[in-house]
Amino acid sequence: MKQILGSLLGVFALIAFGLVACQKNNEDLTGVQFYTDNAMDSIHMDGSCGRGGCFEFVYPVTIQFPDGSTQDVATNEEMRTAIHDWKTANPDATARPELVFPLSVIDSSGTVILVETKEELMALAAACKGPGGRHGRGHGPGDRGPNGGGHGEACFTPVFPITLVFPDSTTQEVADRQALHEALHTWRADHPGSEGHPEIDFPVTVELTDGSQVTLNSRDELQALIDSCAN
Repeated sequence: MKQILGSLLGVFALIAFGLVACQKNNEDLTGVQFYTDNAMDSIHMDGSCGRGGCFEFVYPVTIQFPDGSTQDVATNEEMRTAIHDWKTANPDATARPELVFPLSVIDSSGTVILVETKEELMALAAACKGPGGRHGRGHGPGDRGPNGGGHGEACFTPVFPITLVFPDSTTQEVADRQALHEALHTWRADHPGSEGHPEIDFPVTVELTDGSQVTLNSRDELQALIDSCAN
């Protein structure tokens, strides 16, 4: 009898240990996912970027983690994966990753804006209105925009090369992010009094979140795409 009771206690102990381990794994997974979702929301809300916002990031962008390490990400999903993996490797971390500047954003008219500081990005967010005339993400504390809680979902990203049309009607093709930033920075430096920004020349190819690509032939088609993402 004692031998049977001992065996049963051993079985119960293993079951209990398994339940605790399973619960711990679930809590770890939930914590990583919660951190990832909130980090994505924070990054996108700061600049009113993504679904329900006024702008889209022109990828690739660079993010910096709390430990000082950085990573280039070419798509929205790459950003999510990078944050998820970093948190998994740093389970005790609470601070969130941030964007590295300069970066570029595009609005619904095809205007491309060089953003050199976090303050510039937040100023754009504060001044913008999202689809349908509603304020976009990031315009006030705790406001997650018309589609709040979307966890930083992008709508699209332009595919390089793209051609820029400057306010003086000159054009320039840019092959990648670095060339884009250099072109925008040069324009800004050479035209300090200009309030205009370069625009994308249509047609332009963009990549959607499912990896498919579509060609947009006009501002109206770009606006229609953005409106469809906000719904």
